[in-house]
Formats: sequence, C-alpha cells, structure tokens
Amino acid sequence: MVPLSISFQDFMDLSCEERDDLLSKQIISASSPYVKRLMAPHKAYNNREVIARMSDRIVELEAENKKLNETVEWMHQTIWDLVRKNKGIEPAGKPPIPPSGEKASGGAGNSENPE
Repeated sequence: MVPLSISFQDFMDLSCEERDDLLSKQIISASSPYVKRLMAPHKAYNNREVIARMSDRIVELEAENKKLNETVEWMHQTIWDLVRKNKGIEPAGKPPIPPSGEKASGGAGNSENPE
C-alpha cells in the first residue's frame, strides 16, 4: 500500500465519486497488468526458446569459423608457395621451378638447335 499524494483534508473534500476515481487510478497504476502476471512464469522457465536461440547462434558461429579456417589455410599455403618459389625449393613430387629468365629444357640438348 502506498500513501496518496494529497493531504487528508483534500481527500475528505472530494466527492464520493472523485475519491473512487482517485483510489481506482492509484490501484491500477500500482498493479502489474494481468497478462504480464500471467506470462511471468512462462518467461522465467521457458528454456526451449533460449535453447533455440542459442542453437541458431552456434550454427552461425560454426559456419563463420569454418570460413575463417579455410581462409587461414589458403593464406598459409600461399605464403609457403611464395617462400618455396623465392628459395627455389619444391615439395616432393613437383619438378623444380627454373630461376627467372631461364626456360626449362625438355631433356637432352639445346632447344634452339634441333639437330
């Protein structure tokens, strides 16, 4: 219960109908709406809704993580390819890259003189 914002004498000077209106407004403003009280337990114990939202967020984060991992793998591979190219090192199973300015020969002899 909350005291009214008017003095006792002012309250007594009001008509019966005005007192009822004042008290009704005070009671209604102090109480929570019926729907809000009805939904309070549902909101407090609604784990399905929370779990559904969290599951959606987890799926989004997993997709983003996969994309980022693929980007990191691509960057890593690109860096190693450039390092190997600059150092003239080739991984097993690939022919060596000729130094810049030279052409790879197809085997024996000079490619300019086809004798």
